[in-house]
Order: sequence, then C-alpha cells, then structure tokens
Amino acid sequence: MNKPAQPWVWMTTSAILLVALIVYIVIYPPGDKVITGTDAVVKVNDTSISKNELFDALVAAGGGQTLDTLVSSELIRQEMEKQGLVLTDEDYEKELETIKQSVGSEEDFQSLLSMYGMTVEDLKKELKSQAQLRKLLEDQVSITDEQIKTYYDENLEDLTVDGVAPTLEAKTEEIRATLMDEQLSTLSATWLEEQKTKSNIEYFIDL
Repeated sequence: MNKPAQPWVWMTTSAILLVALIVYIVIYPPGDKVITGTDAVVKVNDTSISKNELFDALVAAGGGQTLDTLVSSELIRQEMEKQGLVLTDEDYEKELETIKQSVGSEEDFQSLLSMYGMTVEDLKKELKSQAQLRKLLEDQVSITDEQIKTYYDENLEDLTVDGVAPTLEAKTEEIRATLMDEQLSTLSATWLEEQKTKSNIEYFIDL
C-alpha cells in the first residue's frame, strides 16, 4: 500500500546543515579573534580541547554527508543560474504546503518548528535547494487521472477519517501533490547523480 509522501528530506538536511554551520564557525569564528588549529575551543577542568579536535570529530560524525549536501546544493545553484531561473515566494510556499499536509495541521506544523527551534523563515532558507529542484524538474513530471484514481483506491482506508470515506473529487488535488512529490523525489536523485557524473568535482579532503 502506498503511503503519503513525506517532505523530501528537510529534517535530515537540517541536521546536516547544523553540522556544516558548526564547522564554519569553528573555521571562521565571529569577532576579531582568530582561532588556530591548536587553540582551545573549550576547557574541561584542566584539559583543553582544540579546534583541530573539534573539527575532526565533526567531520567524522557527518562530514561526508554534509559535504555531499553542499556539493548537491552548488550543482543545483549553478543549473538555476544557467537556466536563468529565480525562486519566488510561491516556490517556497509549495514546499511549506507539502510539509504542512504531511504533518496534518497548522498547529502540528508550528509544534514541529518549535521542536527544532526554527521559525518559518529559518525553514525557508533550508528549503532553498529543494525548492530549486522542484523549479528545475517539475515540468518533467506528469500525473494522470488514472494514477490518482489508483492511489485513491489503494489508500482509501488511510484516507478515511472517523469512518467517513472522502470522495475522489475531494482528495484529487491532495493526491496529485503527493504523487508529484514522490516522482520529484525519484527524479531529483537521478538528476543529481547525473550532474555529479558529468561535472568536474575535486575533493581536497579525505572523509
């Protein structure tokens, strides 16, 4: 049985970008003080932990995945620039609506943001690459009435609330959005792999 598509991967991306942010702050700390690799970033009793130790730990914890995310984001940015595409408020709203539909209600959505210590504007920033991918690829996705009907029939039990089954007409647009996200997710993964294969990507660090 098909299940409603979850927002692409924004929760995972949040964690990855958090690691990237910490790494950036370690390398380029705010203020005038320059912290070298051997300088302490924290002291526990009489033992100091250096910037190098922190950086190595962060890289080991998620450096490979974080770097891959940054590479993907840059490939997406370059393709947007190449095609002369620019994100609009409507593009961001599409991503927010996908998440809201997945979590169930506006109240649940706000609770989720609070749990991650985020505002809507924070979330929009993290959804940028996702919104760009949709803009680049959505014209390649086509959802037929037959696909919508099949999804409705196969998931009617899940769509039923308090014993009342919704009509196909009432759920058509919601199902269309779900199927669109499923196809975009698959298409995005394929597109990114193709971009990485044909791009000149040089790594200067072993992860």
